[in-house]
Amino acid sequence: MHKCTKCGTEFEGNFCPECGEKWYRENDYPACGTSVESEEKPGGDASETIVTPEENFEETAPKRKTLSEKTVKLLDKILLALYITGTVGIVLFLGIVIIGAAAYGKVYLFDGYTFTVVLSIISIIFMMIGLLSVIAKVILCFSLKIGTFPTTWVKRILLLLLAICCLSFSIWGFVDCGIVNSEKDDYGSGSGSSYNDYTVSPSLGLSLKVTSIKQSGNYSYVYCSITNISSLYGTATMYRYVKVKAVFYDRYNTMLDTDWTYAIDSAWLSSGEVKTFYFMVRNTSVYSAKLSIIS
Repeated sequence: MHKCTKCGTEFEGNFCPECGEKWYRENDYPACGTSVESEEKPGGDASETIVTPEENFEETAPKRKTLSEKTVKLLDKILLALYITGTVGIVLFLGIVIIGAAAYGKVYLFDGYTFTVVLSIISIIFMMIGLLSVIAKVILCFSLKIGTFPTTWVKRILLLLLAICCLSFSIWGFVDCGIVNSEKDDYGSGSGSSYNDYTVSPSLGLSLKVTSIKQSGNYSYVYCSITNISSLYGTATMYRYVKVKAVFYDRYNTMLDTDWTYAIDSAWLSSGEVKTFYFMVRNTSVYSAKLSIIS
């Protein structure tokens, strides 16, 4: 026995004897999108059609969510601003490199003056923003299907160059920063023998040594010592008012500056005694120093 879905009459067979409604088994409904063929009902008109419950399928089907055209245009404007930010970072970074190479013969990023360090940090931040904006554009267009990727090869090449320059220059900056920080750690410990200069004047019996180099603010502090070893060269002699000249170099062995000071002042330095002194250089790139006694 079946129960008619239209009038509620119980019946056997395929058609309701009261209203002529056809009984459908669970899997007998026609597939979505196919037309329902006309079937003749007992005692009815052959022109009438059987309408299945799928008649409202289009109304109940889930719809794909898409962003409005206004939102897509806003995203494109934001990405364009980020592209410009990355380009400014590239120009700023190249400016630091070119000016340093032209003025000093070397590139100073994080081992130069304070303002070059600040500009280097700003340029790297801008370039990272530019790189992320290109990645975001690719994800939006190819993964999320939002917006359109540039159709001309010129725009595609410009985006590719932007990403490559931002990535390569940022890596350059990070590597330079790591090297400088590592060297500053060596300066602070005073254990790096490569940063020390040891000079002996046999005629005077005095030895000079760079003990450590430290940076603070816009200055490098070169700490030195002078030792009276005159007894090792014949006669023990006392000294005072001894001038010492220093020539300062960066890590590329490029001379940065020179200076002099009294390593021994009015107090006599006897044989076997040690006196410390230091130089203050307005440059944070000092890597080594060569000392000599001024006669």
